[in-house]
Amino acid sequence: MALAQCERFFLSHAQLKRVPAEDTAGSVRDSWQAANKSAAGIAGRQAATRYGGVILAESIQDNAENFTRFVLLIPVRERDLSIR
Repeated sequence: MALAQCERFFLSHAQLKRVPAEDTAGSVRDSWQAANKSAAGIAGRQAATRYGGVILAESIQDNAENFTRFVLLIPVRERDLSIR
């Protein structure tokens, strides 16, 4: 669901590969555990706090009035990576 709610973000970052997951926080956790330096997750801010991530981009959801606020996250140890 998060991927569909962030369509404009992905259109403007076509180099990013979308990988569907059943839940956003779980996908962040799984990315961290896999230690894949090219992986990031889309989730709420709380996932960054819980799993020690760095927020790369905020408010990437298409609808600003959407109750869920999505951010792009990577592990703290990977903070030198950038999608800008």
